[in-house]
Amino acid sequence: LAGFMAKFGVLAAVVGAGYPALALVGVVASVIALFYCLWLVKVMFFELPEAGAKPVVEDFGLLLVLGFAVAGVVVLGIWPWILTGMVY
Repeated sequence: LAGFMAKFGVLAAVVGAGYPALALVGVVASVIALFYCLWLVKVMFFELPEAGAKPVVEDFGLLLVLGFAVAGVVVLGIWPWILTGMVY
């Protein structure tokens, strides 16, 4: 969510500045990146693991850090003006 809002803001500013061709290049690059990211999701969730692969050990510290990271992405995706207010 936060990454989408950042790309949207940049592309809106580029179009507002009068460079629609550059915005189109940005959209094409984003679509290419989307296919790469979806390929990674497919590999992680829909393919069988290699033989002999060790499972990830889930400890409290790892889950705590991941929880903070996910919460930050969701909060900044829903309310991006928390950080954009500091920039302007």
